[in-house]
Amino acid sequence: MDYTVGKWRRLLPSIIEAYTYLDELRESGATNMFGSGSYVKSEFDISETEAQELVLGWMGAVEAGTWDMDEHEFVEKTVA
Repeated sequence: MDYTVGKWRRLLPSIIEAYTYLDELRESGATNMFGSGSYVKSEFDISETEAQELVLGWMGAVEAGTWDMDEHEFVEKTVA
């Protein structure tokens, strides 16, 4: 899965909103993040598939270091 911003640029405001929601949901401890899809589906009134894609995208971006959970923003990852 491609976790870069390029191909999703037109959806960026919505993605940032969803990723920020996921950051806050994680911080709240309301659910395990593997169960967060139903929360995202309900919050944003989207399909289960779209919610799963957002959650997986968020997880991938966090793992790749391209999403900052504290600042709620994408960060450029520098290559050493």
